[in-house]
Amino acid sequence: MAEEFDRNPGVGMTMGLAEGNVPMLRATTRWNYLTNYLVLWKEMVRFRFYSYVLAILGVYFLFIQPLIAVPCLAAAMYFHKLMAFRKGRTLGSQRTVMIGH
Repeated sequence: MAEEFDRNPGVGMTMGLAEGNVPMLRATTRWNYLTNYLVLWKEMVRFRFYSYVLAILGVYFLFIQPLIAVPCLAAAMYFHKLMAFRKGRTLGSQRTVMIGH
């Protein structure tokens, strides 16, 4: 390998560090699994609440003040998409969960 560097002086060895995400369902103990994914489940419930409240407000403002209804309905759809993403990561996952050491 040293001969390659002698022939090509512009080429050198380098190392880069990359941070990878932890696999979605990897945990060492049941407590770690619960603490890691309970946060995602709580976010899913919170985003569902936000989307329902904003959808109701959007429909209400649609008849009273239509200019306010547009951002309310847009935010309702945004939070609905976030809720669907969190649901897919927690409840909708078809992966086998392996818990243990």
